[in-house]
Amino acid sequence: MKDKIYWTYEDISIKNRKLLHKNVIVDSNKGKYYKPVYYYDSINTFDIETTTIKDAARPFAYMYIWQFCLDNDRVYMGRTWQDFRKFIKALKKKLRLSPSRRLIVYVHNLSYEFQFMKDFFEIYEVFQIGPHKFLSVLAEGIEFRCSYLLTNMNLDKLCKNTPTCTHNKLSGQTYNYTKIRTPFSIISDEELEYCYNDVKGLAECLEYRLNEDNLVTIPKTSTGFVRRDMRTAMAKNKNNYIIFKETALTPFLYRLNRLAFRGGDTHGNSLYTRQIIYNIKSRDIKSSYPASLLINTYPMGPFEEVDPVWYMSNFAELQKTTCALISVTYKDIEYAAPDNMPYIPASKCFELTDCTYDNGRVKSASFLSMALTDIDYKIIEGTYKYSEKIINKVFMADRGYLPAEFRETVIEYFRNKTRLDGIKESKYEYSKAKAKLNATYGMCVTKLDRAKVEWVEGELVTKVKSMNEILKEYYDSKNSFLPYQWGVWCTAWSRLRLRAAIQILGPDIRYCDTDSVFYVGDHEKEFEEMNNRLRIQAFNHGAYAQNSKGELLYLGLFEPDKEFKAFKYLGAKKYIGILTSGEWYCTIAGVNKDYGAKYFSEHGFDAFEDGKVIPNSGHLCAYYNDDKKHWIEINGQRFLTGSNIALVDQDYTIGLATDYRKLLEDIQNGIEHIF
Repeated sequence: MKDKIYWTYEDISIKNRKLLHKNVIVDSNKGKYYKPVYYYDSINTFDIETTTIKDAARPFAYMYIWQFCLDNDRVYMGRTWQDFRKFIKALKKKLRLSPSRRLIVYVHNLSYEFQFMKDFFEIYEVFQIGPHKFLSVLAEGIEFRCSYLLTNMNLDKLCKNTPTCTHNKLSGQTYNYTKIRTPFSIISDEELEYCYNDVKGLAECLEYRLNEDNLVTIPKTSTGFVRRDMRTAMAKNKNNYIIFKETALTPFLYRLNRLAFRGGDTHGNSLYTRQIIYNIKSRDIKSSYPASLLINTYPMGPFEEVDPVWYMSNFAELQKTTCALISVTYKDIEYAAPDNMPYIPASKCFELTDCTYDNGRVKSASFLSMALTDIDYKIIEGTYKYSEKIINKVFMADRGYLPAEFRETVIEYFRNKTRLDGIKESKYEYSKAKAKLNATYGMCVTKLDRAKVEWVEGELVTKVKSMNEILKEYYDSKNSFLPYQWGVWCTAWSRLRLRAAIQILGPDIRYCDTDSVFYVGDHEKEFEEMNNRLRIQAFNHGAYAQNSKGELLYLGLFEPDKEFKAFKYLGAKKYIGILTSGEWYCTIAGVNKDYGAKYFSEHGFDAFEDGKVIPNSGHLCAYYNDDKKHWIEINGQRFLTGSNIALVDQDYTIGLATDYRKLLEDIQNGIEHIF
C-alpha cells in the first residue's frame, strides 16, 4: 500500500492537461458580466480523517491525515496542514492555477471538510445553499465541489452502485473512528488502505459519471440533472416560456404561496398513541409526488384577486377550471371527522388563539387565520366544523395540466426506472432513473428567496436583497422555467390522495406518513375499488410502465406495504414495530434505523416510552468551533490546527411535546372516567 502513496510533492504530474472553457457570470458593483474561465479536464478528489476529543469543556476535532487523488491516478498524502500547504503550493506552481485557470476537486461532504480547511486557504468565493451547507468553494485556483450533493449517496452506496469502481469504501467500524490519533501516530497499512480508497474510489465513481458530461457541463447537484433535462424539454415549446412569464408572482403572492405550502401529511391517531397495536397493515402510494405532477392540474395563468363572496358562492363550479389561493379566518373551529386525524398544522397559522394541540395539529381553536390552496380548503371544509368563516382574500388562476414536455419527461424517468427494477446488471442505471424521478418534485419547490452568502475578509457575509430584486432576477433569468406555485399544488394533491385513504379507513386509521397509511381491520376491498379508479386515471395520463416481467405498473396506486404483528407510535416520525417476518422495525427522527431496530429487539416495547433514553442512538451532534489557526497539544504532541467540527454520538431521549402529553393525559382520563 505504501508504494501506491506519494508523500513528497516535488514530482507532481498530471496526464490530462487539456483545458475546458466556460464563461462565468461575475456580479460586481458595476453589474453582471461574463469572464472566461479555464478548467483542467482532470478528475481530482480530496478527503481528511479527523479525531474528536469528546471529554473537553467543549468537544473539538482536528485533522491527522489528508489524502488527495490527482488526475484519478496518483494519491498524495500528508499528516499536517503544513504538508497540505506545501502540496497546494507545488500544485499551483506546476499547473499555474489562478481564479481564471482552475482545477476542480471533489470532496464527499464538502461542508465538513470546509470547516477544517478554511483557515489554510485564501478563499475567493463560496456557494452556500443552507446553514453550514456548501456546494462549492473557490480557493487559490482550486474549485472544491461537493460530490455528495452531486450524487445524493453516501460514499459506500456510491461505490457499490458504480460498476467500474474497484476501490470500494472500507469498513468504518474496522477503521475505528473513536481511536485517538494525531499527525504523529503510526498509521497501519490497513488504515492507509482505508484512506486511499476514500479518494481513489470516489475518483473512479466520478469518472464513470462523466461518460455523458465533462467537468464544465456536469451539474453541481443531483437535482441539477433533472433540471437540465426539463429545461431542454420545455424549451422545445415556446408556449412554455410564455406560461412561465405569465405566472410570475409578485412579492405578496410569493409570500402567500410560501404560507400555503406544506409538505407531507404525517400524523398519528392520538386515541391509540403509546398503546401496542396488533395486526397492523399498511398501504403506500406508488411515487406519490410524480403521480400528482402527471395526473393533476395546476395554476397555468396569473393569479388575479377576485371578490371572495362571489368566489365562495361559485366555489364548486369555479374549482373545475381555476385554482385559488385563499386567505381565511375560522372562529370556534374543531376537527369533526371520525378518523381523529386533524389536518391543520398549527405552524401554518399566522393567527391562532385558544388552541387545543394534537401533536402540532389544530384539534380545536377559538380563532385561526391561514393561507390555503383551494385543495386544502376543500379538505378542511370536509373535516372541520366551525361557528364562523371569514374569507379575507381570494386570488384565482386558470387551471390546467402541466406542459406536455414536462409530463413526458416524468413518464420517461418512471418507465426507465420500472423496466430496470430487479435487473442486477442495471443497478446503476436503475438508481440513476429512480433518483431522477424523485427529483422531479424537489426541483419544483426550491425557495426563490434563499439568502446569498459571500466570503468577505475571512468571514461569511449574507447579502440581503429585496423580494422585488429576487423575483426580477428569477423571472429574467434564461435558466428559470418553473413557476414556484406548481410545487405548492403538487404536495396539496398528494395530501388529498392520502386523505381519500384516511376517509376510507375512518376510525381504523392509526398512523399516516406522507404517502402511506397504517391501519387495522379489513379494508382490502375498498382499496381495490379505489385503485381501480386510480388505475384508469393513471392510464389516461400515461402514468404507467412495464417492468422486466412484462407487468404494467401504475403511478399513484395504494400498494400493500409492510405488515406488523405489533406496532406502537408516539407521534409523527416516531414509531416501532415487529414485522410479520419477526424483524423489528424502527422509524424515529434522530435515531439510526438499524441501531433503533436492534435496540428495541433487545429491550422491547417498554423501552419506547416518554422519557426513556436510547444510548448512542447513531445520531451525531455537531459542535462548530470557529477557531483561528492555533497550536494544540495532544498526548504530548504539538501540532497546528484551526476551525473544526466535533461530531459526538448522542443519546436520544424519547419525548412528547408538552401540549401533546397533556392531550394524551386528557384522553386517558376520559377513558378511565367512562369505565
